Amino acid sequence: MQSSELFSQELQRELRGVWVATVLNIDWPSKASLKAKMQKAEIDKQLDYFESIGLNAVFFQIRPNSNRLYKGSTEPWAEWVSGKQGKGPGYDPLKYIIKGCHQRGLELHAWINPYRVLLDSSKTPKTKKNIAKKYPDWIINYGKGSMLNPGIPSVRTYIYEILKQLISRYDIDGIHYDDYFYPYPYKGLPFPDEKDFQQYGEGFNDKASWRRHNVDALIHATNNAIIETRPSVKFGVSPFGVWRNIESDSLGSDTRAGAPTYDSLYADTRKWLQNGWVDYIAPQLYWSIGFPPAAYDVLAKWWAKNSYNRHIFIGQGPYKINNNYDSAWYNPSEIPNQIRLNRQLAPVIKGSIYFSAQQLIKNPNNISDSLKTDFYAEKALPPIMPWKPQQPALQPNKIKITAQGNALIIKWEKPNAKLGYVAPTFYAICEKKSSSYSIIKVVDSRKRKVILSKEIQKDNIKVIGLNNHFN
Repeated sequence: MQSSELFSQELQRELRGVWVATVLNIDWPSKASLKAKMQKAEIDKQLDYFESIGLNAVFFQIRPNSNRLYKGSTEPWAEWVSGKQGKGPGYDPLKYIIKGCHQRGLELHAWINPYRVLLDSSKTPKTKKNIAKKYPDWIINYGKGSMLNPGIPSVRTYIYEILKQLISRYDIDGIHYDDYFYPYPYKGLPFPDEKDFQQYGEGFNDKASWRRHNVDALIHATNNAIIETRPSVKFGVSPFGVWRNIESDSLGSDTRAGAPTYDSLYADTRKWLQNGWVDYIAPQLYWSIGFPPAAYDVLAKWWAKNSYNRHIFIGQGPYKINNNYDSAWYNPSEIPNQIRLNRQLAPVIKGSIYFSAQQLIKNPNNISDSLKTDFYAEKALPPIMPWKPQQPALQPNKIKITAQGNALIIKWEKPNAKLGYVAPTFYAICEKKSSSYSIIKVVDSRKRKVILSKEIQKDNIKVIGLNNHFN
């Protein structure tokens, strides 16, 4: 291993992500009626903010309800970027945000809801591309909404093909699912899939096992789509934070949660880690430390013990701050204490994802200020996943550092080609402190110049090429 590769391995690593929800215009754009210029300005402002507080990954919702925020032909444009489903915004939001993230040294993970179709099944959009009109036999209504039927094999094939097209066409860093698999149950309202169980459930003695098999097959197929198309892409899920309660399974957590993923959503998240079908799990631990039914500290420790050498990123809930249901959320130290606990559980717990963008921007209880000035004051790169393909990046040539007043101007030339190496996608500008280096800034590979306003000794500066943060 060359010294530059060893150096990049030793840089600080921690996932620091944020969810950007587009459904119902929760985080972006602020209004569906905004012109493209204003939409772009809004996302640029958000990305600048994320970079300024030390984040390094954005989880952007690109397929909220079997609709899309990227160019494609299979499904309709999402109504939340144009005001009407099927009408495009005049540009490609996913392409734009990928470029914006990479220019700022942020990873971009494509957040997808695989099954959801309509929040209100009584309001089916008129566009012919809406999947409820194209494939009505695939749709199952439950409660107020509707979804693709997880029990139909053709549905998995359909999602698989969408994923392969997406991965091959866009320079995304990851595919991300949230917690919507089988729906959260309504009391007294069975999920209406008896007919499908009779048709497709051969070999299963009970419906629950068959449902878990269906979701397992989706996760396995997603992982295979990535391996076959672009294996460097990361894949993970952010499920409800409880796999099983200990009263149901001795392997479960000491909790009393009402909708464990295994029993209520038929998502065997622990199995996915065991089988290596996911690169990470980001459990949504939106409870306070010590909360009796589902304590943050109890669950963080449980996930740390059940990682099976995959990564665990904790889903943090700043939206809960000043929530009067649980007085702990009035304490400004609640999330800071959670982050401290995460770091005590390192290296198994490898970072956080915050829900959601607008909450960090609102900065309740100065949470974002504390990230910027304390927890994330030292920049970090996302953790390395050693089981993913690793290709070393070429290193910059002729690095020149000059001082002008209180500023340092750092310039370098494009690396020379070398067999077995790939062009860098990022450059990290680093400063030597004692016997180690810390990251000052991460920039897009198209840059060849950085100006630092702080006084740093020229001899303590190093510029290193990185390949999608992996090496």
